[in-house]
Amino acid sequence: MMADLSWKPIKLVVVGDHLLSFSENGTHSYRYLEISRVIAKAKRKAPVYSIKTDLGEVEATEDHRWLVNRARWRDTKSIEKHDHKIRFFTTPHPKPQINDDYMAGYIGGIMLDGTSRLTPEGMRHDKSSYWRVALTDFEALYRTQVYLEKFGVNLSIKPFSGGTNKPLMKIETWTSDLVERLLEIPKPRNNDDYRKGYLAGGFDAEGSMSQCVLRIANYDDEVNKRIKDYGSRFDYDFKIEDNGTVLRGGLEEQVRFFTETYPAITRKKMAILQSASTSPKDRAIKKGTWANLESVEKIGVKTVYDISTTSGTFFANGFFSHNCWAMLMGVSHEFKMMVDFSTLKDLEVRDCIIYLNSAHDTFCRKQRSSEDPNKIQEGTDVPVEWIRDMFKWIERQHPSITWMFVTKNPAGYLGWLKELTPLKDRVILGTTIETNRSMSMYSQAIKPQVRAWCMHHLSIKLGFKTMVSVEPMYLFDVKILASWLIRIKPMVVEIGLDGWAHRHKKKIPQPRVEDYLELKRRLDEAEIPVIEKPNLKKWLKTKTEEET
Repeated sequence: MMADLSWKPIKLVVVGDHLLSFSENGTHSYRYLEISRVIAKAKRKAPVYSIKTDLGEVEATEDHRWLVNRARWRDTKSIEKHDHKIRFFTTPHPKPQINDDYMAGYIGGIMLDGTSRLTPEGMRHDKSSYWRVALTDFEALYRTQVYLEKFGVNLSIKPFSGGTNKPLMKIETWTSDLVERLLEIPKPRNNDDYRKGYLAGGFDAEGSMSQCVLRIANYDDEVNKRIKDYGSRFDYDFKIEDNGTVLRGGLEEQVRFFTETYPAITRKKMAILQSASTSPKDRAIKKGTWANLESVEKIGVKTVYDISTTSGTFFANGFFSHNCWAMLMGVSHEFKMMVDFSTLKDLEVRDCIIYLNSAHDTFCRKQRSSEDPNKIQEGTDVPVEWIRDMFKWIERQHPSITWMFVTKNPAGYLGWLKELTPLKDRVILGTTIETNRSMSMYSQAIKPQVRAWCMHHLSIKLGFKTMVSVEPMYLFDVKILASWLIRIKPMVVEIGLDGWAHRHKKKIPQPRVEDYLELKRRLDEAEIPVIEKPNLKKWLKTKTEEET
């Protein structure tokens, strides 16, 4: 779903397009609508599955993720195995067909905020005929002007002093023959295109989105009945009130109304975002609709398009969908290539940082432990050909893209300096330094001091951009660890807590809160940016509450 609330095939979406998306992580069990931007797009061939539900169907790869019950993300393969319900927003509807009937209806609707008078021919010396539409929003006036031209009426848009504090623009004529023509054009027509146009024009003229309510204000009973009757043709439940009509059904119905009728004024349509996030209690998207799975069938290999957005989400055929893995560059445990770099097409992406890594540590080779010759250190033998193809592929991509690597063995970068040096301005080399102390009881990676020396050499001696991840944060000595990080001068230090230990069911010793705060203070003084992971923030909050 695009930001203007229209639908477009993913094949036609391009980098830079704006989409209507939603928050990747829920707040108070709710999801918030937001506008996101497409930052990456890739084209590839892959096995495709048809997912059929009681509310609609969609085609996707087996690793594409969906929002399922209990606010979890699960891929296509998992929802088939466990019969998950998929969160559903709204059924995609095409924009209305812009034909003479729709345009006539729109002109009729926009006149809800217009004025006109057709004086009989014998009395025109006393009272002149006129026709006028005056609005603050140029989009609706411009659409009206274009539609009138289609009917042979050419009028210009001019400033208007309407006695209000708001700047107004108008389309106006005082020519009797034109007024007569303008009153003839929007006469009711018995078809759905006209009705959609009338509802769109009516909303542009007198509609509003406030406090999660879509209202078309009007005090004319006949107009209100007409809006309710036209809406019922498309199953809209309009309720007539004293000051107009209100659309019932919540956020999903409001989005459907904007999609099917297609009003012109962006400001009014985008008010749906503020209405949706006014407060968790008033949030129309909080309940949502769940699609019951009927079948998941493999339909063969097809060309698929992967996109990544700034929000990490988008609506795919009405379903709550996570980003496609446009940047999926992994290898399986058997090193079966998930991406063939020699045949992969160029990415449609600009001006962003892409974290590029494999399912294993690309640069961490298997080797004997220096402390125990019988022990093999952590590492994987990622094929050299795969890494070489990866660098060749990166060279082809747009120079505004920055590529980031992270490894537990930064010495591995030194073996690829021939390939990395031409890309010096386009890569960020990262590593993990969880502590300055020995971690041999918990990890078989090379010693932290070796990693720190390598990163210092890469950053200061060779001039590469670097980053350091302190995760999982291990018991450390403040002065030593801070001095290491300051000597490296990374672009950023990312700090998190015991995610690794939790996955491997190992309890690693954590530092004191005051030690962490002192470390952060020293990094702040050295003007090294620090990113605190959510689990670290939660730990700090818990520790602070315990102390108080």
